[in-house]
This record gives sequence, C-alpha cells and structure tokens, in this order.
Amino acid sequence: MLATVTFHVIYERLLVCDRDRGEKLKALSVRPWWATAILHGAKTVECRTWRTSYRGDPLICSSARKEPGGILGHALCVVSLESIAPLTKDDLDDACLDGMPDKLCYAWRLDGLRYVEPFPVKGRLNIFDVPDEFIHVIWDGDDVDVLERVYKPLVYFGRDDSAREVWDFSGLR
Repeated sequence: MLATVTFHVIYERLLVCDRDRGEKLKALSVRPWWATAILHGAKTVECRTWRTSYRGDPLICSSARKEPGGILGHALCVVSLESIAPLTKDDLDDACLDGMPDKLCYAWRLDGLRYVEPFPVKGRLNIFDVPDEFIHVIWDGDDVDVLERVYKPLVYFGRDDSAREVWDFSGLR
C-alpha cells in the first residue's frame, strides 16, 4: 500500500511540474473498442503499422467512430509506452487478436494504466499533444467502481446487446 501511495504522490507532482511549465502530454488515438480494452486492462499491446522513438506516458484517446461498447471521442487513461518491437504470435493474446495481421505490425507494449477524468478530444493520426491542464488523474475507488461511476455513463451502446456485457461488472462485486 505504501508503494502505491508514494507512486501517486510522485506522479501527481510530475503533473503539477509539467503544468507549471505549460507542457503537453503526448496522446494516441485508438478506435473506441480497442480503447475500451486498454481502459479495462485487457489489452496491453497496441498494434501499429509504424514505430516511434517516443517512450513515456501517452494519453489514450478514443476516436469518434461509432462502435457499440466504446466511449466516443474522449481521453480515457494514461499508460506507459514501454517498448516497440515487431508483432509476434506471442503478442496476440495481449493485443486481443485472434491471428497475425496481413501486413507487418509493431507491438506497442503498454503498462502502468492510470485512469483520468474523461474529457472530449478530437483524435488525430500519429502521436499528438494535449495540454496537461486537461489531465486529472482519478485516485479514488477501485477499478470496478471507477469504470462504472466515471466511464460507463459515456459508453455508446447502440443496438448491440453484447456490448453491454463488456460493461456489466455485477459478477465482480
């Protein structure tokens, strides 16, 4: 417990320092269904056809594409981009994929999921900047509580009843 509290205090200080300098956090747009999988902690490998030299803590933003079960056009969480390497069969489970893509892809390994208060973001291609003053880390509540209380009201369900199952946490209480 002490390590978690220390981490929260250190991370909060880093955000305050960045805000004082007017810095921006790097962000990555992800289709809503995949952004939801990252938010739930199920997807720890993001597949991209390109690499970047950036390593750090990108803000994960969902695109505005209407996909049942996803949150559309919002910043959702911050993760640590640990490494990038060519995607292998060993990465498929962590990427939530059933098989290898037809073309060369890279496994962006994500770790250290942190929830943020969601706010509208217009997604973009590649990595883009979001001003730090919009980023507020959520510390209170367990994972299920935060997902239900903060994120679930923003979900677009459409007519797909199976999308509701992704957001049904009744068995976890």
